[in-house]
Amino acid sequence: NRGTTAGDYSFFLDTMTEPTVNKTIEEYLTKAQMKPITKDRTSIDISIFREAVGNTLTNITSIYSEEVAEDLGHAYLVDKLHHYRKRREDHNACLPKPQPRPKKPTVMEAYTQKTYLYSLKPYWLSQNLDREARALISKKFPDSLAGLMCPATQCLPPSVTARAAFDYIEEMTGATTASNMRHQELLQGLINREYVPGISLAKLYFNQCETDQHRINAIGVAIIPDTQIMVGAQLAFQKVIDSTVMQIMDNAWTTISATNLYSSPEITYRQFKAHY
Repeated sequence: NRGTTAGDYSFFLDTMTEPTVNKTIEEYLTKAQMKPITKDRTSIDISIFREAVGNTLTNITSIYSEEVAEDLGHAYLVDKLHHYRKRREDHNACLPKPQPRPKKPTVMEAYTQKTYLYSLKPYWLSQNLDREARALISKKFPDSLAGLMCPATQCLPPSVTARAAFDYIEEMTGATTASNMRHQELLQGLINREYVPGISLAKLYFNQCETDQHRINAIGVAIIPDTQIMVGAQLAFQKVIDSTVMQIMDNAWTTISATNLYSSPEITYRQFKAHY
């Protein structure tokens, strides 16, 4: 019947399932990925780095599971909406709001205290990861966030999240000659991407095409629709797959697409990807 002690609360913290982060985000990234770009940066540079940080954050799981798919970890801290939907393979998915700070219980009873501490740990984890990602942006792109600095403190306001910082420098960079050339280069790569037959290699092919699409769209010159991937995929498959087999697959897809004539482009693409 003794009262709950600080030692009990320490035990609660030690037994929580939220993962312990032993590496910083930067330690997951390569030296090439962290090489600073001080001038002539393009939207694609920002997009590639954003993607690298997001991929790293997927490795750091979260128990904020009411809002976040566990297998995506903390990628939601930096992802743009369309990229987050691609990760979840759900065209209706919404970007999760930042995890709110848990309310401290007024009654210091053991169970409520345990629940509070359980929720507090992932909250601080998400806050620390967001600040760390934001600091990496300044390190990768020096002086890129100067316009957001508070004049009095010469620091970024707490309200500027990592995602907001990425959005800001993308907007400030805009389209340049280098961006236009990179757009054409990536688009040509997407159109000419070859398919190599093999187990699970079709999935890899589509993932590579989606990566190209995401990078092209991030440049901001023009948006590449999913139908571009679909057309390119059929051409790539026709080059290496037996013509009879390919005809059967194409005929079956024609039937599927006719049945779902009024489906959204996102659903049509997912069906196409699953079919082929």
